[in-house]
Amino acid sequence: MDGMVVRIGKGGRVHVPKKAMERLGLREGEALIAEVSEEGTLVLRSAGAYPIETYDDRRVEEFLEADSLTQEEKEKISGFLRDDGVNPRRGVGSLPRGRLRS
Repeated sequence: MDGMVVRIGKGGRVHVPKKAMERLGLREGEALIAEVSEEGTLVLRSAGAYPIETYDDRRVEEFLEADSLTQEEKEKISGFLRDDGVNPRRGVGSLPRGRLRS
């Protein structure tokens, strides 16, 4: 598609040509994200809209239970941490001074 000249209207509005909208599958009222590239060009991207879910305390508890480690898994992880010089109860804050953390 060849470049198209568009003009900036009142309030900074830019009209996206119909051909461009059709080619990109855009519809009137659709949200776009406007970014300025390092080269100084204006880039418009479609802004994905996703539904927001909310959870009550009961549902949060279900997530936490499903995400829990077994005692065997906890002991195995604690062993790995101890092997690396980390106190499993204190986390990486217990690493000796000067030791790299990754």
